[in-house]
This record gives sequence, C-alpha cells and structure tokens, in this order.
Amino acid sequence: MNCKAKGALILLIVLLISSFCQAAEGGYECVLLLANGDRVEGELEGLSPEKLSFRPTVAKDALISLPLERVERVVLKHADATAPTSAESILKLHDGSLLYGRFLRLTVTSLHFYVEHIGRVEVPRALVEELSKVKGGRSPRGLASPGRHTMVTSDGLVVGGNLQQTADGELMVSGGGISAKVPYSSVGTIFFPFSADVTTVWQTERLVITVNLRNGGTIMGHDARLRGESLSLTFTNDQAVTLALAHVAEMTFSPASGTVSAPHILLWGAYCDPGDEYGRTLYILKRHYGYGGRVAENTSTSFDEEFSQQLFSSRALVLPYMDRWNPSQAARLASALKPLAESFLRDGGNIVLLGIRGRSQTDFLKGVGLLDVQAVGGFTGGSVRFTEAGEKIARGLKRTFQATNSTQFYRIGSSMKAVSLAEFAPYSVIIARQVERGWVILLGMNYHEYNDQTRQLLLNALSYK
Repeated sequence: MNCKAKGALILLIVLLISSFCQAAEGGYECVLLLANGDRVEGELEGLSPEKLSFRPTVAKDALISLPLERVERVVLKHADATAPTSAESILKLHDGSLLYGRFLRLTVTSLHFYVEHIGRVEVPRALVEELSKVKGGRSPRGLASPGRHTMVTSDGLVVGGNLQQTADGELMVSGGGISAKVPYSSVGTIFFPFSADVTTVWQTERLVITVNLRNGGTIMGHDARLRGESLSLTFTNDQAVTLALAHVAEMTFSPASGTVSAPHILLWGAYCDPGDEYGRTLYILKRHYGYGGRVAENTSTSFDEEFSQQLFSSRALVLPYMDRWNPSQAARLASALKPLAESFLRDGGNIVLLGIRGRSQTDFLKGVGLLDVQAVGGFTGGSVRFTEAGEKIARGLKRTFQATNSTQFYRIGSSMKAVSLAEFAPYSVIIARQVERGWVILLGMNYHEYNDQTRQLLLNALSYK
C-alpha cells in the first residue's frame, strides 16, 4: 500500500470511528503494525486489556481506538533501540520470557528473582527452563537432562540431580548417592527439568502481550495497561509488574492458545528464499507461537557457537525448503551438523524437514544421520492418505489431506529405520524416524502454498512424540 493510500485509509478510519475520538495531549512515538499488514506511525496514548489508542501522524488531532485483535505489534521509537544491561544473571522461562537481573533465592516451589527495571518476581519452578550468568554462563543445552536438574559450574564441572538451596545460601545438587554444594557465585548455568506442570502454571484465555525490552530481555503477560509513561501487566502467578516505557523496545499481541509454554523453534534458513517458502513457513510459526522470541532464525553455514546455543535452547529445529541449495557444500555441512543433531535428538528435540528434493539434499540428510530417502518427484493437488502409523501426525485432521503447490513424494531407503505416515500411493509424503528421545519428521510440502491442513501438519510435526 503506498503512502497516499495509507493516508486515505487512516482518514477513513477517523471518520468511521469519530465517536471514539477525544482531545488529549502527550503520547509516546511509535509505529503500529496492524494484523492486516498496514504500518502506521503515530503516538501511543493508551493501552488496556481490550484496546489501544493512538494519534496517527497523518491526523494528530484525532485519537483512534483499535481492538487489540487488530494490532500485531507496537514498536516504540527511541534514540537508541538497545540499551546496556548491568544484570548478573539471565532467567529463561518456558513461556518465552527472558529476564535479566539477579538471582535471590530458591524454595521448594518457586525461584525468586530481581528483574532489571521491574523488580522482584516469584516464578514457579515448573516454569523455569534455565538460570545462567550473563558473563561466562549459557552452557550448551546438550549438557542438560530432561528429567533432572543439571548444574554447570563456572569452571566446567557438570553435576545432576535434585536441586535445593541450603540454610547457608549455597545450592546443593544431589542424586545417586552423590551431592555437591556450590555457592551461586561459582554457578555458570542451571538447567531445570521439564515438567508436565508447565502447562498449568500460567493459564489464561486472555490476549497475551510479549514485551521485548531494550536490554535484550522479554517478558510475557496479559491484561496490559498504560499508566502515564509506565506499562503494567499481569505476569505468571497473577503478579502485577510495572516498568517504564523508556525500557520497552516493542510489544506484540497474540492469542493465548499455543502461547503459554510453547516450545522454542529454530529455523535454519541459510539456503532459503526469505521472501517465498521460508517467509510463509516463518509466518505460520509466529502466528501460532507468538512473536516473543520463541521462533529463532539462523543463517549460519558453519553451525557456529551462536547456532549451537540457539539449537540447544530449542525444542525443535526446522529446515525449510532450500531452493538456494549449494550441492558443493553438502558434505561439509553434513559433517558439521551431524554431532549437533545427534546430541539434540538424544536430548529429546525434533528435527522437521520441509520439501526436501534432489539427490544432493537427500545425501545431505543421510550424511547427517537423519533419514535415508530418495526424492522421486513432486505434484500439486490430489488427496494424500494417512497410514495407520500416521495417527499422531494427523491429530485434528481427517484420514486424508489435500496436497498443495508443491509437494514432494519419496521412497524410503533401507539403511535407517523409518516409517511412512502419509502416502500418495505407492510413495511416501510424510516420513518419521525416531532417534533416541527425539524424532526426525520429513514433510513433502515446501509451503510455497499451504492450507489449514498442511499448516496443522507442520505444527503437529514440531510437537510429535
């Protein structure tokens, strides 16, 4: 939409909702990204759990009120988009929150943490994913075990078991007849076990707000309100927290479904077209999991330290359709990714592959140790039937789904045990292989186009167990 069209649209909105307009002064400069794709600059004047009010730059005398369902994101304008942090520690939660601050204490049921620019909060232990130091922490998640606490000390010692804080303030990890007491000053990272209770510690049917802070942190909540130049919201355990807008970089709004305790997803897009299949895949994931940093992106061709940290902080790795694939790099990439993929799958992660095609790409999968398949061909349209083994991947769907442009089909090789979950007879369109505690899922769709069925299949693959 060009500038004149946007201006006309804003003026039309002003006329249509003039009954909501009133005189007011002040406001915080921002850019609004609306759910229909429009981008509007103006001043943020008010925010409540149901609506947002602002003054568009093209009509500053009008105060416009919009339901939050129509607003995707609010980006606040600052002289500097980022700000330094003096935090000692980083607290990472399963709901997507990433809190910078200072560890206070640990109880049987909760972790107490002082959040920079916000204050003290109490977080249920079931919601905690990781506690680490800003300097010298953030150990690879491959060291963690899903069923127990794992502590990595600042000098590299790894101990696992039950975690508690003693009367003298030290942290004690015990299990298997062995225990270790460590002062928090000597802790690098603590990984907390995944608990089924994580789905119940913060439940809400209300719209969820994701607040990204200028210091790099993220806090999830609901019932957000603007009071002067301060933002208040309800955090986990119905705790009210407040912070100055000066510390806020942006706010996004998303439905509650799929937001609380949503898994972290990593997209590897080194050989993808960002404006086509990759962009559509990213859109599906962000619309489902929200915009609070739970969907990470990486384009490294060396699987560097940043990729490793992102991978082991994730529940699933997605390799979108690679239409810019470089066959000459296949062997090198496979060799570099193989040890990371093995550790990630052993730790219970899922690896989801989309629209793999051609001999070089299937050789790459085999070289990494993911799948042994042969890409036979592709098609558009037509009905694909789930096999008896495809019951879990078909969750929420009927016995068939409609193929989209473009869908690949495969022949399963014999060197790695895999099963066909959906078939375009006599070939397979969806294939799964269990590796340790994780799963490798190949979906034949490249997501150049998608429908409600193929969208659901992608989401089902990410949580497949």
